[in-house]
Amino acid sequence: MSSPRPKDVENHGGMTRVSKEPEHELQNLVREGNMVRGDVEKPIKSMSNLTLLAAAWNILNTWWGFGAVFAVGITHGGPVTLIYGMMLLSLVYGATALSLAELSAHYPTAGGQYHWTHLLAPKRLKRLLSYCCAIANVVGRLGICAGVTVANAQFIMGLVAFNSPGFTIRRWHIFLLYQGINVMTFLYNAIALYHLPGTHQVGCILSIVSFFAITITCLAMANSKQSSRYVWTTFVDESGWQSSAATFLTGLTCPNFGLGGLDGPIHLSEDTFNPARTVPMSILVSLFMGCISALLFVVVMLYCITNLRSLISSATG
Repeated sequence: MSSPRPKDVENHGGMTRVSKEPEHELQNLVREGNMVRGDVEKPIKSMSNLTLLAAAWNILNTWWGFGAVFAVGITHGGPVTLIYGMMLLSLVYGATALSLAELSAHYPTAGGQYHWTHLLAPKRLKRLLSYCCAIANVVGRLGICAGVTVANAQFIMGLVAFNSPGFTIRRWHIFLLYQGINVMTFLYNAIALYHLPGTHQVGCILSIVSFFAITITCLAMANSKQSSRYVWTTFVDESGWQSSAATFLTGLTCPNFGLGGLDGPIHLSEDTFNPARTVPMSILVSLFMGCISALLFVVVMLYCITNLRSLISSATG
């Protein structure tokens, strides 16, 4: 027997439209399998559970993000910041993930944080707080996208410089490559992604294969390795800060960058089946896998890199 509907909730073609004050009945709507949305269009479900999990992994991609800003962690605390900072932020983001998972299970909406803020905030502050939340989310997304894109450009130019010793990297090289990646990403999202949802699985497989290829190769090819005492107890401070605490906190930029994008699956709620179940699962599983892979990656790199100073001072460092 279905739950009674509040007077301010209407159903249009299997989709739910919330018109006034939906807080007291949203759980009933979720049990009926409805999406909480502000319009009446019926979305096209194009993502299976596996596809959503693959997309969540691709958005988070913690080990890759960790590697992109590895040099920051090396100079701001070294192994202590990289390892224990990652452990600390794994706990912090784990608590955040549990909150996001619970909210997305009760209120599955592609709007995510700003929509939840409007639903749960005091009536007189709903619009202001939800607007501020939405602006913060947009600014954060822009920052993450810019950071990821420029990191890709730096990776590519680093490979060119590594294989061509006489080549000198210029800033305009990275800028042009950055803009080229922006254009390619736009075209992919605007044209190809809708017709090729399976590219999420391809990206996930490539990321996982790359992780194992890099870590195993480094372990096998490193002729000498750092001592366990160095890897697990050494604090390096080349940041210029007078306080070790400030150095450690600044170095947390490294693991924090690798954990950005945790809310990605939430904004795909309208594209997947049974979002009240699949979205929370994707958030928690992708975070768990990401934290484990990042810790393994950083420990392997610290054992294999025997001269951190030469790494930092190199053209690609």
